[in-house]
Amino acid sequence: MSKRANPMAVKAALTYEVSEAAKALGKSQATIRNWIRDGLPVLATQKPFLISGADIREYLRAKHRAAKSPLSQDELFCPSCR
Repeated sequence: MSKRANPMAVKAALTYEVSEAAKALGKSQATIRNWIRDGLPVLATQKPFLISGADIREYLRAKHRAAKSPLSQDELFCPSCR
């Protein structure tokens, strides 16, 4: 199982509660709540939190893009030491 959540595991047209999003992405509910604190937008500010599938997809894609660090022209990527 990969560490990264697959954004295509959720349907963009649906809304998810925290438990449903966790089950669909294979993550814990605490992870989803941490993402909400980190900036994942929610539709309802009262519990149960409702999260748009499109927002989950965009959040995960943005998080992945932010984790990448581009190399300059004179650098090589070393897989063993990263």
